[in-house]
Amino acid sequence: MVELENQLKHLCVVCSKPLIANSFWVCTKCGKPCEYEIKNEITSMYGTKLNNLKLLDIKSKCCDADVVNMQKTTCSDECHDKLVADIENVFEKYKKVVDGETGIAYKVPTKYIIENGLNQQELKNFPRWSE
Repeated sequence: MVELENQLKHLCVVCSKPLIANSFWVCTKCGKPCEYEIKNEITSMYGTKLNNLKLLDIKSKCCDADVVNMQKTTCSDECHDKLVADIENVFEKYKKVVDGETGIAYKVPTKYIIENGLNQQELKNFPRWSE
């Protein structure tokens, strides 16, 4: 069972083993550690064990650009794979992501979003969504 609150305790969210890591954010534009701000927050509507999960659009304060979180939430590849599988079970394996500028919808693997984040420039690397 995934325990997302473990992240605040520096414990693995899957098995509760201690994590030895510090968290910091890196701006994708200037490449420097940065402070961040939440631009948009979407609270999950799913009634599951991940019901406290939130989707956030986070930008750097320095450049107002996308950021990368340099924090581990799992202690091993095995726990990471379990976490990804749980999230995919809730949110499905693929997400329909619509480019706000072009209106084109793309089929993006949920795992890719979890592991890499996603920015608008990357959307063209994914297949178009077909109904």
